[in-house]
Amino acid sequence: MALLLGEISGRLSQGYLARPLMVDRGMKRKPNATVYCPETQVTHFDLVEASQRVLAFDTLAQVAYSGAAKQELLTLLGDQGVRRAMQAFGASISSGPLELRVRHLDALSTLFEQGSCEDSMLAQWFSHMGPPMPAVLLSLVQKPFPDLRMAALRTFSSLLSHPFAIQIFLATPSFVDWLLDPSTEPEWEAGRQKADIIRGLLANGSPLIDAELRLKMRAYFVAPKKDPHVEMML
Repeated sequence: MALLLGEISGRLSQGYLARPLMVDRGMKRKPNATVYCPETQVTHFDLVEASQRVLAFDTLAQVAYSGAAKQELLTLLGDQGVRRAMQAFGASISSGPLELRVRHLDALSTLFEQGSCEDSMLAQWFSHMGPPMPAVLLSLVQKPFPDLRMAALRTFSSLLSHPFAIQIFLATPSFVDWLLDPSTEPEWEAGRQKADIIRGLLANGSPLIDAELRLKMRAYFVAPKKDPHVEMML
């Protein structure tokens, strides 16, 4: 099966896509391009050239941006087709060149950014990426590579807007410790992104976040009190 980017531009006019596709950052938009993006370029991403690999995952994320589009893609590919695509997503994010992993994380962030479909469908799509994926994402957000960390933070921001992901990550070892640690993101942009994630969780009102954790999350935004004895020594 193949998807024409020309068909994708038609979906854009119907509100299915987040934004017009670009072959790469900095390049002009080509909404009417006639480049093929076959399903095999996603499921066999390791066999295609890097730019086509990026385009394939970006296209998948754009096509399935909205809840209605996810339902349509599921009908088009079937359960096994979606499973293979999400397994490829998981594999591409878990290994490979750094710059490609950043791009695939951004595509994953787009894929889960919206979705008014049932949470069970989103949970199933995420589960197709494999049981290690929560730990993989937590590992990536702690790597000493700013672009990779930011891409992982954007992915967390998208995922944690859904109840299934809140449940998964709260149960992931070390996630809460990382979330509540204000020292993990010394860069301003990354720190702001992480703070926005916590604000989003607080605003979510999820019953999965108990009163104790909610207090700790609010305390994240309270500046630590200065010790007067230490100040006198200084």
